[in-house]
Parts: sequence; structure tokens; C-alpha cells
Amino acid sequence: MKNKKIENIIIAFIFIIYMVGLFGFLLDINTSKFKSLTPLNLVLTTLAIFLINGKFSLKLLVASFIIFSLGLSIEIIGVETGLLFGEYNYGETLGYKFKGVPLTIGLNWLFLSLATFSIAKSLFKKSVFAVIFASLLMVFLDYFVEPVAINLDFWNWESVNIPIQNYIMWFLASIFMQAILHLFNIKFSTKAGCVIYSLQLIFFIVLNLNL
Repeated sequence: MKNKKIENIIIAFIFIIYMVGLFGFLLDINTSKFKSLTPLNLVLTTLAIFLINGKFSLKLLVASFIIFSLGLSIEIIGVETGLLFGEYNYGETLGYKFKGVPLTIGLNWLFLSLATFSIAKSLFKKSVFAVIFASLLMVFLDYFVEPVAINLDFWNWESVNIPIQNYIMWFLASIFMQAILHLFNIKFSTKAGCVIYSLQLIFFIVLNLNL
């Protein structure tokens, strides 16, 4: 009962910070200030994931480090070569950058992977189907993220249109990350995963319609 109460409090906190950010952008209340808070939002969401998990889990810690490192690495290769996602570069909104890539991008890959993992695992018994479905959820979300990311200076593309290889790479990278979570047999709250994914989806769909 105590763990459920803590979980609900943390989920409510995540909901509040996303809604504050959303309405801040929609109402144009000091947009530059809300943009500067984006890295904090990503850090808080990641911390919430570990708090929701409750007891310390070495497996979750190791799997999280691998996914964070993998996400950061493919982004660095992508930015420096243009071979993975296409030609793009990161703006200043997402905070401190290492080799041209914000460290918060590694966190973004991590908590989105965990969120989609928990949703897919609750729907499919076979790991292969869960991995594919979770990866498709990642790509579906990215479709709505891209236009907003450009408007808010998260990142920018060299071409006018977002290259199809970006979505193909998102899918392939997601498959590796989902496979890692299944390999480590990670336990994560389905409720928290649904809330985090839904908030991300709502946030970017609404901003797509209004920015």
C-alpha cells in the first residue's frame, strides 16, 4: 500500500510538471524560460523512474547505463557523420553537450525505452512481439516530436523535410534498447509507463497543433 501511494504521488508530480510546461508554451508565458527548464524536466522524469521502481535494482541500474550510453553514442555518431539519422545538429535548449549532443538526450532514450517497454510487456507475452511493438511506439512518438523539436530549437535538420532514415534509425535503435531491457528482465510499473508515454504524446501533439 505504501509503495502504491508513493508511486501515485510521483506520477502526480510528473503530470504536474508536464502540464505546467505545456500550458506555459501554449499561453506564451516567458517561452525562453520554459525552454531553459526542458533539461530539468528530462532529469526529473528520469529520477522519477528510479523512485517509482522502489527498491534498489542493480539490473535496472546496469541496463539503464547501457541504454543511456547507447543512445548517446548513436546520437554522437549521427551528428558527426550524418549517416544514421540524416544531417542534423542540436540547438541549445536541451542543455550541456558532449561532442555536439546534449547529455539529456541519453536520458530521453532511457525513460522512453522504459515507458514503452512496460506498456508492450503488459500486452504481449512473447518478447519478440513486445520488442517490436515498443519500438513502433517510440517511432510513433518521434513523428510528433520532430516538428516541435525544430520550433523549440531542440535540434535542426539540414534538409527541409525530415529524412525517412531518421524514423528507420529510431526503430532499429529502439529494438536494441528494448532487447536489452528484456535480456535483463527489468520490472517497471505499467501505470507509470503509460502515464509518461501518454504525457509525452499529448504534450507534443498539442504543441504541433498550436506552435
